[in-house]
Amino acid sequence: MKYLKNYIAASLVLFRLVGIGQQGGLHWHKAGTIPPVGKQPVSPGYAGPVTGIYQNNLLVAGGANFPDGMPWEGGRKKYYDEGFLFQRKGKKIAALGTRIKLPEPIAYSASCGISQGLFYAGGENLLGPGKNSYLINYSSSLKEWQVHKLPDLPYNVTNAMAIGFGSKVYLAGGENADSTLSSFLMLDMDKLAEGWKTLTSMPVTLSHSVISIQNNEQGQPCIFLFGGRRKTSTGISAFSSAVYSYNPANGNWEQHPALPFALSAGTGISLNEGQLLLFGGDNGSRFNLTEEMIVAIAKEKDEEIKKSLTLKKQNLQSTHPGFDKRVLLYQVASGSCKIVSEFPFDTPVTTLALRWGNYITIPSGEIRAGVRTPFILLAKMKQR
Repeated sequence: MKYLKNYIAASLVLFRLVGIGQQGGLHWHKAGTIPPVGKQPVSPGYAGPVTGIYQNNLLVAGGANFPDGMPWEGGRKKYYDEGFLFQRKGKKIAALGTRIKLPEPIAYSASCGISQGLFYAGGENLLGPGKNSYLINYSSSLKEWQVHKLPDLPYNVTNAMAIGFGSKVYLAGGENADSTLSSFLMLDMDKLAEGWKTLTSMPVTLSHSVISIQNNEQGQPCIFLFGGRRKTSTGISAFSSAVYSYNPANGNWEQHPALPFALSAGTGISLNEGQLLLFGGDNGSRFNLTEEMIVAIAKEKDEEIKKSLTLKKQNLQSTHPGFDKRVLLYQVASGSCKIVSEFPFDTPVTTLALRWGNYITIPSGEIRAGVRTPFILLAKMKQR
């Protein structure tokens, strides 16, 4: 109950957007950079990092990239277990000397900040999707950062969505090697011995959705899911524009008016009462074309035609234009959604947008097929 009270108290602090509408939206800038690891001269950045704000520090850990070349050039994906702590000083974000080591290399976990620390679960590495869950926090008595093992998930999953509400952590959807999931789980941090509980499944299978907490039309705090995608039997993923909410008070799902177009793997943040801001994402156009080429290559028997199709697929990937830059403002009460600005940089996906005091930050992420960014983006909100 105390965590619920803390959440409600924190949600009473409202913010307004800086220059929304005619002035072009939030004023983003590159506030910091992810440090390099090993023998890297500079960091290439990471997709799917474990990230969150805890004790006024930003943590970015794990993630994946292609340090030796793009995948269509034979480059292999590398997964990481190193973590970095960052401190914000005005409009700048600087790395602290402290580094954190995760129990294993991991990327595309479901992560979120809770009162006890930074939670993450699932994700993948060279062994495939996993089911481990952990809590990262700082021990004031030992004066060190620690990673605590939490109960395992009941199945292996990657690209799921997680959010904390009160003393509970909720984990939604995700995918494994073969399919996308509709499962919805809950772990009570005050009752860890009870493990994960299976709740009412989502109305559809989804991975790569934006997850947030916002009040519904009746003023009840609910867990919202925006967009996402799912695997299909054809090999061509279905991208979603749907909006769903789960009400912890009654355990029911509700469908809301959809986004104006499909988006997957983007980021978002809850704003004023009944408002959510969504920052771009993958609209699926280039992604689906690449999948169509992969399906065609697998079916083709003629080696010359297969070679030609492979070259076309590689060209699609190497000339990737980047992800959708449109910024959407969603109003829960009316279900209305409008484009309020465009992102000023290459839009990061497979990462999170985080509230950091009266700032929003988006650390690292993927900006084109196979390409990551090392930059940590920052934008200021004005309190009212």
